[in-house]
Amino acid sequence: MEGGPLSSVQCGTTVHAVALSLSKRTLWIGSAAFAGVALTVFAVSRSHHDTKAPAIARDVPVLEGGAISFSDAFKTRAGLEFGTVEKQPFKPAVSVVGTVAFNPTYVAAIGTRLRGFVRQTHKQEGDTVKPGDALAEVESAELGSAQTSILEAKARLDAAELNVKRERELLANQLTTAREAEIAEADLSSQRATLQAAQQRTKVFGGDHQGQLGVFVMRSPIAGQVVERHVVPGQSVDGDFIGYKVANLDHLWIELSVFERDLAFVMRGDPVEVNPVAAPKVRLPAVVAHVGAI
Repeated sequence: MEGGPLSSVQCGTTVHAVALSLSKRTLWIGSAAFAGVALTVFAVSRSHHDTKAPAIARDVPVLEGGAISFSDAFKTRAGLEFGTVEKQPFKPAVSVVGTVAFNPTYVAAIGTRLRGFVRQTHKQEGDTVKPGDALAEVESAELGSAQTSILEAKARLDAAELNVKRERELLANQLTTAREAEIAEADLSSQRATLQAAQQRTKVFGGDHQGQLGVFVMRSPIAGQVVERHVVPGQSVDGDFIGYKVANLDHLWIELSVFERDLAFVMRGDPVEVNPVAAPKVRLPAVVAHVGAI
């Protein structure tokens, strides 16, 4: 009973030892093979390194004695520029977002001035105009009445001038009294004042006695571009109606939204560099013209 188990253990131990011996041999053989491959690769690499051409020195800046030195070729290639160091006040850079707006000094709103209806339009949105160019025509009974009063006043003035001339001649020949001559002179002054009043009234309406009766021509007072048009032929309008807006696009404002923490760094006259979103590579120079109180 005791010999049986002992024989079994010895047999088992022998098998295990053989297996271990084979495992070590396999490992040694594998290691020897790997060493042979490594030796071959090292030999090939060493042979390749021995035949490689000598390396060329790189043209880069180097630190020598506390200073950076470089060649003229590197300076040209890198585009380096030199200048004199100057002492100037520090100006912090602030990046903000803004919107384009019209400069009020170069914007004109053209109204109809009187009640009537639009007879014809001459300019559309986007058209370029010069000072005095006609934009539209408005027919108005008020303007026609004012122009007619000019013609009537002018006719009465002509009659008064003839009457004064005649009274002066009669007075010189003692064929009339001085009172009649004075009355004629007074009437002449009155007719002149009436004509001037009629002309002023017509001018307020935007017309004159030489233009077409009852037709007001809307004209641009400035040079620029039509940016708004609110009238069409046949449209009825009142005296306070704005028919056109003209702006000179060569003079614009850019309204910038500055954070409160940056307000202390922004002052009138500071240079500004504008970068349009539609043209990222464009840089437009500008100047701060106004800083709002709120």
